[in-house]
Amino acid sequence: MKRYCYWCDKDVDYRIVEKVAEVEIRGVRVAYPAKIALCCECGKEIYVPEFDDANIENARRAYQEKVNHL
Repeated sequence: MKRYCYWCDKDVDYRIVEKVAEVEIRGVRVAYPAKIALCCECGKEIYVPEFDDANIENARRAYQEKVNHL
């Protein structure tokens, strides 16, 4: 799997790291599962649109679950 790394200025292989991310949405702090792509050459985070879309959706779901239980 290759994606462009802005730091390396080229297409690179990347590894996937799963973590619990936190964000504040409309004043409500939520935690959600997130996938992050890290460059195999420099170790910095790189942009993968599919992961970004899924992370946003996971954050939205976590927010909805939290506000519905308040």
